[in-house]
Amino acid sequence: MKISKLLKTAMIEKDVKSNRQLSQLSGVSESVIQTVLAGNNAKIETVVNLFAGMNLQISYVDKV
Repeated sequence: MKISKLLKTAMIEKDVKSNRQLSQLSGVSESVIQTVLAGNNAKIETVVNLFAGMNLQISYVDKV
């Protein structure tokens, strides 16, 4: 699943209504958030901070 889709889903589930609100929660600029939501590449640190701002963790699980 793409990070942009995961982020949009998390924002809905956590009732984060705008990029501005997510920026305030995560410390990530609104322009970077827009870039991530558009499906462009982002640093892992940025993605971790975005999810952490919503009190979420992301992890990779290998399908075996």
